[in-house]
Amino acid sequence: MAIKELEFYHGAVLKRLFSKKNSLNISVFPNDTNCAYVINNKIGIYIKHSTKKISPWRFTFYKKHQDDLLMMKKLLPNVFLILVCWHDGIASINFDD
Repeated sequence: MAIKELEFYHGAVLKRLFSKKNSLNISVFPNDTNCAYVINNKIGIYIKHSTKKISPWRFTFYKKHQDDLLMMKKLLPNVFLILVCWHDGIASINFDD
């Protein structure tokens, strides 16, 4: 079975989290977009990715995405938006920023 594009980019983020040698409990945050995870029951991450090969990278945020992020913030003390910029790198933005 082929690797889906979403799985490829989300895997890059999750691999970096696990490489810190911390014990992590990761679960999927229930939403329709399959872009959100909960770490250790207190940190929310919402992953967006861009397949554009050079900057500036663009990320689409529909109302549903914004609602998902807001719901995570209401339920969890820490929420981060994770932006995967093609193969060039990953940026993390705190919800409050």
